[in-house]
Amino acid sequence: MAPPARPPRAGEDLEEGTGESSPPPRSPRASNPDCHEVQRKICERLRQTGRHDRTLADPTFNARFARHLERLPRRYLLDLDLDDKLEDVLLHWGILDECADPNKRPVFRARFIKYKTVPREDDGIGHDQDHEEPCQKLLEDLSLERRKIADRNDSLSISSRGDLKTVLLHEIIFSSIDKPKLLSRLTALLSEVGLNIQEAHVYSTKDGFCLDVFVVDGWKTEETDELIAAIKETLTQKNASPSNSTNSSTPEKIVDLQQQVGDYEIDLSMLTRGDKIASGSSADLYRGTYKGHDVAIKCLRSLYLNNPSEVEFLQEVLILRQDFAIHNC
Repeated sequence: MAPPARPPRAGEDLEEGTGESSPPPRSPRASNPDCHEVQRKICERLRQTGRHDRTLADPTFNARFARHLERLPRRYLLDLDLDDKLEDVLLHWGILDECADPNKRPVFRARFIKYKTVPREDDGIGHDQDHEEPCQKLLEDLSLERRKIADRNDSLSISSRGDLKTVLLHEIIFSSIDKPKLLSRLTALLSEVGLNIQEAHVYSTKDGFCLDVFVVDGWKTEETDELIAAIKETLTQKNASPSNSTNSSTPEKIVDLQQQVGDYEIDLSMLTRGDKIASGSSADLYRGTYKGHDVAIKCLRSLYLNNPSEVEFLQEVLILRQDFAIHNC
């Protein structure tokens, strides 16, 4: 058991929360948005843009849009930014519709978002404050003067400052059939391309698809055609879609992991299961309490015993046990 931080999904076979961007606590009313009211607001805002009159005039639009929103988790409605990213709703809808065609899966989209100035990474050389070189103060003064000059000169790029660098942020949108270990395979794929994930918003639809939105840095140009090509080429080189997960030695791995996990006694009389907070293709996640502590309870369905889902489940237990031991030694 673990503290209920972000509910896992996809790579952990459950719906994952909003990755690095954890939303602030919401009121009970806000945590249960009315789907019809959200749809009404979206349509009203789309109409105000004046760019979607033909789409909105389609007599079947409202019914189709309602079905689209209903298949998405409530968390998607909570995460919607109706001010700055309103039209993303239509983009995501189109991607999921495209993903319904088996010949087009998996679906990748990429777009440049913005430039971002971030601190340069430490060079790994540590200096004790009590033993700084005599020139350290001079270097600090020069750095301060350089920053003042940069502030006065609008044409000077902020990336010229020695303590800052400018990176390009891109958004990667992915959709496919939702399967166990999909998220972990996908994040590994992005890493191989040289991308660093800054945010992740991951959703599972009720009809078995996933919609994963990543904000990344690491790509050097605003153009995205080559970025998509690099992702697809890397995927081809791996000789398998990230949607696929096969394991011929699953029974052996299960036995080995069970031995590593060993016996871990839980006083079930002290365990209380609360509301369901996430549901994946092979397991459900609940809020709970154990001996006065808030915990997350993951229940693997019996249908998925003795298959890769159980391997993943036991790996999670083993990691959590090791983490518990480290923090309590």
